[in-house]
Amino acid sequence: MRVAGTCAGYRTNPILEPLQIVREVRINKCGTIRQDSGAPVKRTSYLCPVEAAVEVFGGKWKPVILWWLHQRTWRFAELRRQIPGITEKMLTHQLRELEADGIVERRVYPSVPPKVEYSLTEYGRSLKRALEAICDWGREHMARTGATQARHGSHRELETVD
Repeated sequence: MRVAGTCAGYRTNPILEPLQIVREVRINKCGTIRQDSGAPVKRTSYLCPVEAAVEVFGGKWKPVILWWLHQRTWRFAELRRQIPGITEKMLTHQLRELEADGIVERRVYPSVPPKVEYSLTEYGRSLKRALEAICDWGREHMARTGATQARHGSHRELETVD
């Protein structure tokens, strides 16, 4: 997409001013394309089905969020406590993306303070077999590498051996 304009905040070279400056279309890590309006534009073509699936539930946090939501309905703070290392901002962002994709349902109850619960939609529950397969593979990988599952609340990102 070529659009004529100037680069905000940058001085242009007077010799190059007659040339059109091309604005870039930002492509997020997950593949969603954002236009200048900021509204996401969903892709309609993929190289393979795995690419389509990874666009929806790929990344560092989404599979973990989906695993916990697969267990039961959670309030925001409860869910955050289940996922050590995730910030409130990142959890909010990931939940909003999953909600926009129809995977997660956000239910707000009229109370003070507001009560918000997150759960999987029927479409989100269709990921159950995939999540269980990934979990099974993870267990096998942990056994192969000698890793152990941390007790909840004792998760450490890096352990040192003396």
